[in-house]
Parts: sequence; structure tokens; C-alpha cells
Amino acid sequence: MFMKTHKIILLFLCLLVGSAYAQDYAMATPFGYGAGTTGGGSATAEKVTTYNELKSALTSNAAKVIVVSGVITIPSKGRISIKSNKTLLGLPGAKLISNDQTKEGSGILSISSSNVIIRNLTFEGPGAYDTDGRDLLSNEGTRVWVDHCEFYDGVDGNFDNTGSADNVSITWCKFGYNKPAKAGGSGGSPDHRYSNLVGGDVDDYPGDGRYSITFAYCYWANGVKERMPRARNAQLHLLNNYTNSSAGKTIIGLGDGDKGSDCYVENCVFDGKGTVLDTGYAGKKGKATIIGCSKGNTTANGGSPKPAYSYTALPVNEVKAVVSGSCGAGATLQVTEAGVVSANAACSGTVTPPPTPLETPSNINAIPTDNSIQLSWNAVTGATSYEVKVCGTTSGGSSKNITFNDATADAAIIGDRNLATGVDIIGSAKAKIVAKTGNYGGVAITKYLDFGGGGSTTSNALKIACDGAGTLTVYNNAGTNSRTIAVHDGSSVIGNITTNDGTVDIPAAGNYYLYSTGSGIQVYVLTFASSSSCQTKTANSNSFTITNLSPDTEYSYQVKAIKVKGSDESEYSAIKTITTNTLRDDTSISETGEDDKVQIRQTAHSLEVSGVSVEQICLYNIAGAQIDCAQAAIMDIRSLGKGIYIARIQTKQAIIPYKFIK
Repeated sequence: MFMKTHKIILLFLCLLVGSAYAQDYAMATPFGYGAGTTGGGSATAEKVTTYNELKSALTSNAAKVIVVSGVITIPSKGRISIKSNKTLLGLPGAKLISNDQTKEGSGILSISSSNVIIRNLTFEGPGAYDTDGRDLLSNEGTRVWVDHCEFYDGVDGNFDNTGSADNVSITWCKFGYNKPAKAGGSGGSPDHRYSNLVGGDVDDYPGDGRYSITFAYCYWANGVKERMPRARNAQLHLLNNYTNSSAGKTIIGLGDGDKGSDCYVENCVFDGKGTVLDTGYAGKKGKATIIGCSKGNTTANGGSPKPAYSYTALPVNEVKAVVSGSCGAGATLQVTEAGVVSANAACSGTVTPPPTPLETPSNINAIPTDNSIQLSWNAVTGATSYEVKVCGTTSGGSSKNITFNDATADAAIIGDRNLATGVDIIGSAKAKIVAKTGNYGGVAITKYLDFGGGGSTTSNALKIACDGAGTLTVYNNAGTNSRTIAVHDGSSVIGNITTNDGTVDIPAAGNYYLYSTGSGIQVYVLTFASSSSCQTKTANSNSFTITNLSPDTEYSYQVKAIKVKGSDESEYSAIKTITTNTLRDDTSISETGEDDKVQIRQTAHSLEVSGVSVEQICLYNIAGAQIDCAQAAIMDIRSLGKGIYIARIQTKQAIIPYKFIK
């Protein structure tokens, strides 16, 4: 056996209405397999508010207690590796964010050291995308305690333990996915909302052969599909956890691996969707005992022994309310700038009832006009309202990828020369085209541009024409010296790319110049993605019309169901797109529509349509606001004032927009 014994007693008392327990969820020290972890110990607390401050503190060789204030965004490829003897605490509302979905650029924190504590922090990623990228938190360290943290929308996973990880306690943590998964990643999975992995392969294990990890009072919430957790070569204790995801497929996945696995699951509640246990991962079956749980109780493949350390289990009928309540799992502690951790003052009364996941709206239908989209969907049981999101380009800009595949492979390029649509090289006697096969940002290349350094807007520069606001991504090789690429708008530098494959926000349409301030770079692909604006509206029934849109423009749309805003919500439906109709150009009165069969006649009192079967006529002002609708072929217009109006004429075959003057 690979059992590790830790003599520590958990004094766990739970406050519930009508219960003899009192809730103390602000443990001073960890219990379970991570017992004995002390982190930064009694070091004086150090507050950090920026990425550089956070990185400096976490990578210091000294023992430290670090308190995070506010929201800190981790730059691309800026994942921080934590050194030993650190305590990382979050003040109320503290959050660490990563917006990068690439393999190399994703992730927030990693641990490959020992004696690390992380408490009361929220980790937020850009959403699941199977690029074999990084987790929000990756642990390969020993003696680790992660407590009262929240993890949402990791690229590869939320919080994985692999490599040399061992003697870990994960308590009062919440895991979820609020953003839709992105398909098409190099890893192959179209939906990689896989939260917590233990052991990366059958031959991945720590020095003693088993990952010894306690998951206690944790909450796997909506959006999680699998890995709650999934493990190989593991010795797990799952105590008083709560799972409730409408996207669930497999809750606990267990494979034997080369060193065997044991999993003791005790007094847990499994709500939502998903098979409770699958012991067949990687062809070898792990051993498990599930006892005292809401369902799925079993002894699988001979069963697993109870952990040897001391603890007190919460009765299963109290788990749901305690763990998922406002005084339960997640960043619900009170932390001061001095590093003092205590129970939140609001957690001295009753426990907030847990949220109830709602089904995601389905069968969404969309009907476009020239300036609106009419949406309808199946009603969701329990929903009191719906949130409708429609997004579209704001500036007339268009997304595009630019390569140098078609450029001539001259030995040198002298002076101004067009290399690809929308891209010129300016005043360079050092630029050349070089053969190369590869894939960057999902774009295949056969050639790249190699050009000199010491550039400006008039020398050794690339000029790119952007037709609107958006994000410019440069896939490049800056060499080992991290040479800077300046992005210049003709008046001043608006951004710098200091690493391979960086991005700069483009504020408006115009010409932009890229040049190296070092000794030169290699550019593989330029990607420009136009910016988007989104309307988010509340619908009180299962239909809604989004107005004030632009004609002949592609929009994306999604819907989610809501029972209580901020807690009881479904996931957003899958993203779909639709293009609004092209607006008629005629601004004078016309008696004949574009189709010879459609006759449109305007009088002082009405607008009359003949020649086709009309289902409905709706009137809009020039700003796109709906004025009136009639389910007839005649629309009364006597109440309209002077101005330009748009009639939307819906037939069985088409929707006909018609502009007229009154």
C-alpha cells in the first residue's frame, strides 16, 4: 500500500438551520494528505496589485506571505512558477485572469516546488480549447494546500496535479466553465471542459508511485463536462463534495496506471448530469469505494481503504446546502492586508440555498431584417427570464490572415514593394523571402519574411492597412534576445510586441507600421481580427427581437436561461451566426418592389402590398426602432410624421425590406 498517515484532527462544525453543527470553514491549517503545509509561515504580509509585483514575490527565494489586491491580468506566456515556502492570499474580489488560448501562452500559475498555500483567489481563463495548453493552476509540487479558491474556464483544465505532485489538500474550492468550449484545437477534442486531472499518463507518477490528494468540500458547478476529478496512479480521498453540472458526462474517472489507483469517496452529493464513476480509463481499472453518497454507492474492483488520517465527515443530507451556499466553497473568506484569514462576517446566520442548474435553451430560430434579428427558442423549465447576446463588427473592419506564401523569393527586396494584399515593405535593403513549412495561428505557410532591424516608419518597416478597429496578431520569431516589434500609427507608437506571437489593439482604420528595434526578426503570419460589440438584453419569454443593427452584416447570437441572476443560470447556447438583410437603396416612393410579383402602393393613409401572400408588415423608423406591426397586406400610416421609414414585408417566401418617405 502507498498510504501516508497524517495525525491531524479536523475540528469541522457546520452551521445549519435546525442543526447542532456550527460552521467553521476558515481552517487555520490543512487536514488530509496535505497536512503539515505551512507556506510562508509567519512572514510579514506583502500586498501586490500588478503582474510584475506578483511575479517578483512568487519567484523570490525567501519565505513570503503575499496578499493579492484587485484584478491582475497575466500576459501571454507570462505564467508564473511559484518557488517554495509561499502563502498566496486573495483579498475579497481578488482575481487572476489569463486571456490566451495558445499552447505556449496560456495558464496563470504553476508549482514545481514545495510547501505552498493558495487561498481565497479566483482564477479565470479564456475558455476551454484543446491546444494541449496550460491549466489555470498546474501543480507538480509537494506539500500543497489550495483552499477556498474558484477556477473558471481553463484552456486545458482548471487545476491539474501531475509530474512530481504529492501530499496535496484541495478544500472548499469551486470549479466551473462559464464560457462555451472552442473546437478545432490541435489536441482534437471539440469540448475540453475537463476540470481536474491527476496524473498525465499511465507512467506519470511521483517518487513514491502514488499521487496522495484530498478533495474535501469542493463544488464542481455548471459547465464542467469531465474530470471531477480523473486520476491515474493515485490515492484519493473525496469527502463531502458536491457536483451539479448540466453539461456533465463523467464525474469521477479512475484508471489504474502503472502503480495502481485507490479512491475513497465519502458522503458526497452528485446532482446534475453525468455517470458517477468510470474505472476503465487507459484500459486498466482503478479501485474505488463510494459510500454514504447521494447515489452511485459501490465497491469497484475490490474497493479502496478508508484514509488513515483523522477527520469528521459532514452528514450527506447537509452537504449540498453547506458546500454550494454563499458561505461554502469558493473565495468566500475574509482576508486582510495583514494576511489575517477569518470567516466572512456574513456567514454567521443561515446558509443560502444552492443554485439549481437550468437546461441550456435549444432549437433557437433566427429571422433577420435589415436592422434587427427576431429570435425564438424552446422554453426552459424553471426559467424566469432569458439573457440574449448578439455580437457583430462595429467598425466595418474585416478579419483576415496575411502570409508571404505568394511572394517572390528574391535574394533581397530593395525599396517599397507589395508582398501581399494590404501589406507593403518600406525602404528595406535587407528583407528577403525564405522557404519554410509550418502552421502558425492555424494558418499554413510555405514562406516567411526575414527583414532587418533598426527600423522606423520609413525604413525596414512593414506597412499594414487595417480597415477598422481590432486586434493585430504577429506570429514571428524574435530570436533569443526577445527583440521588440514596435507598432506605429504614423504619429506615435501604439504598442510593442516583446515576445514571439504577440498582439496589439488597433484603435481605428488606417495604415500601421511594424518594425524591429533590435537586429531584425522573422515574420510568419499577420492576423487581423476586427473588434466586436455585443448587445445583451433580458427577455421575459422565449422570444426576443434585437434591434438597431446594421444591414448586410454578420452577427452571432446566443441565449441562456435564468432563474436567479448571478446564481441560477444555464450555460449560453452554442454560438450561431446570421446576416441581416441588405437595405433597399431607393429613398423615393416606388410602386413596384424588386420582385416583379410584388406591388407596393403608398397613399396618404396606407401602405398596400399586392401580388403575393403577405403574412405581416412591420414599420421601423430610420434608427431601427419598431413602430407598429400588422398581420395584413395593408398598413395604416396616418399617424406617421414626416420622415424616412422602413417597412419589413414578410411573405411565405421572403422578407422584403422597403424604404419610403412620408
